[in-house]
Amino acid sequence: MDDGLSPVPRRGKEKLQVPEGIGLELAPLLDPDFVTAALAESCADSPVTIESCQVRHLRFHPGKDSLVAYDVEISSTDEDQRETISVFVRCESQNTFGRELRRAKAAAIHPGKVIEDLLVLHDQRAIFIEFPNDSRLPNLSLLRSGEQLSELLERHLGCVVVGQWQFAAEKLKSTVLKYKPERRLVCRCDTFWIAPGLSDPLALSVVLRFERRGMARKVEARARRLCDALSSSDRLRSPRLLFAEPSCEVVAMECISGRSLADEIQGDDPIGAVERAADDLATLHRCGAFDRDDPDTQARLRSSDASVELLGYCQQPFSSKAKKIHERLERLLEKAPPGIQGTVHGDFHQEQILIDDNCDWIVDVEWAGYGDTSLDLGSFLGQLSMLEIRKLIPAAAPLQQAFLERHQHHCGATDRARLACEEIHSLLELAGKQFRRLKSAWPKRVGKILARCEHILDEQQV
Repeated sequence: MDDGLSPVPRRGKEKLQVPEGIGLELAPLLDPDFVTAALAESCADSPVTIESCQVRHLRFHPGKDSLVAYDVEISSTDEDQRETISVFVRCESQNTFGRELRRAKAAAIHPGKVIEDLLVLHDQRAIFIEFPNDSRLPNLSLLRSGEQLSELLERHLGCVVVGQWQFAAEKLKSTVLKYKPERRLVCRCDTFWIAPGLSDPLALSVVLRFERRGMARKVEARARRLCDALSSSDRLRSPRLLFAEPSCEVVAMECISGRSLADEIQGDDPIGAVERAADDLATLHRCGAFDRDDPDTQARLRSSDASVELLGYCQQPFSSKAKKIHERLERLLEKAPPGIQGTVHGDFHQEQILIDDNCDWIVDVEWAGYGDTSLDLGSFLGQLSMLEIRKLIPAAAPLQQAFLERHQHHCGATDRARLACEEIHSLLELAGKQFRRLKSAWPKRVGKILARCEHILDEQQV
């Protein structure tokens, strides 16, 4: 399962190092032996045996809460086979533990194979939950109930499939593509429809998004308006919204098959790939999907405050350097004029563009809206710098230059100081992510990211 979460790499028996002073009892929860023992004790009276436990993902917020996801391999004495299940744990602060425990108890309605409802370790203020129980994604039970999922798809897709086609519930196949605990689950559903007199069924694949409470309506509105605005474009399209069920917080989108622009940038013609990204982004920025005066579709503003606060828990040189960069960034923001206004993606990077034989597709549009297009430009510039830092491309500068020149050809020039601000916002956010996930190379990468930010500010003479 591609869960969309970056795995936590380990070298041999090296254990993940948790920074001091974060206000959480996190260290034991990153020890697979400790977690394996806790899970084994919870299912001691069942026929299930815990074979192994691997930390798959870590997301922590110092002083607030953290989330750790595990791949747990289990075997059963009743059946001679092994399988892997998903377990995740919330590690809470003293202020949030009681509230989150009550919320988790209310959501844990599906007995798991290892955890009956919840496993609570009070010394660590830790709450273990087994998928699909999720306190912030309340309707994942649809994935466990083939009957309910079939009914939902048949009811809504019957309007899409024209003719005498009948839904073949027994052929339904669902595959989880991406799961971010407490945030979003994306799965692909392959449906089949049969008609009298025809031997071959009609296949229709859809992408279902299970959203947090209140998000389905927002995703539906933005996806619908963006799809309509790009419907006549030969350059760029947005996947068609098939249906939305706000009562279940489910949104269904057209399933797009294509290769990622990220592969093209790291391929044989990176200049051509970034120019293609500029063409696509210019098409998006000028499509007029959203209204200037509609408060419900304004693009979110980017801030680096949270990232700098997070980096404050890093090693001391990183902490002080991040604060100085933030101070210089604030001074640059005061004198930087706004960029060109238009339709903004809100989370643009190279993996948000899919390429097929007919056109390009822009995906993950839940943050799209009307706003300053320099947000998208700076985000992409920061991503290119990150590719260089990760040694996935030899140099970012020529690609950044080609990208900006191509976009300027379509939309006009954006002030360089504004682009610098947005690129630094993007880089600080990426630095925070490296630290938050405690990736093995995070100190080296954070150091290089902060050095890149300082270089940009030096160029702007701030």
